Amino acid sequence: MQHVSNALVLSLLAGAVLAGCYEATDDKQTDSDSQSTHDTDTRSDSQSVSDSDTSGETVEQPPITFRVTNTTGQMIYIDYLGALSFAQKSSSETWESARFFEPGCKLECSEVDPSPGSCCIECAPMEPAVWAIDPDASHDFAWDGDLRQLLTEPCGGQCDCHVSVNPTRGAYRVSVTAGNDVMCDPGDCLPPDDQGVIWGAMRTAAALPVDVEFVLPTDSSVIQLNVVKEN
Repeated sequence: MQHVSNALVLSLLAGAVLAGCYEATDDKQTDSDSQSTHDTDTRSDSQSVSDSDTSGETVEQPPITFRVTNTTGQMIYIDYLGALSFAQKSSSETWESARFFEPGCKLECSEVDPSPGSCCIECAPMEPAVWAIDPDASHDFAWDGDLRQLLTEPCGGQCDCHVSVNPTRGAYRVSVTAGNDVMCDPGDCLPPDDQGVIWGAMRTAAALPVDVEFVLPTDSSVIQLNVVKEN
């Protein structure tokens, strides 16, 4: 088995810290960026997707910001790892998982050779953490417009790596779940850091889910997810 250098593993570990912030998928691979934007062109969960096409045609999509806004009147918390999850509507009208951000602790396929085990790396687990969002505030997740696919062929059939591809035309869904309290073990939670992250914290109490459907390609630069107070 080919061994990955220590420098590369350290680089991947650093990437994995950033990689947790955005996307949740079935195997919990994620990515992150806290870039903020104040674009006024937004799209909400009232958007119609009746004109979506599932023909499989790929399209070029300019960058989009997924904006989570707290409208509950109290502090809310969303998971640092896997804050957002995505799905695409298939030709059979079912929702299938889609990967919008780079998976953490995975090599890019351009960085590996086809020898067995070239993609097999080990990354240390991250401690739990949450994003804290004040009332009437927002947290932005910037997406570059590409989807990610995992491939085993470039890795000699063992483990996998990822490539970036254009999205296909059609209907998509983004989801986020917030909570209105956190717990830390052991002891009391630390205050949020300068990026709004509470390290060592886990989201608890009421779950406040939000699902927003949208169509790609879109001219909207912001997709809005409003977290509302539990009834």
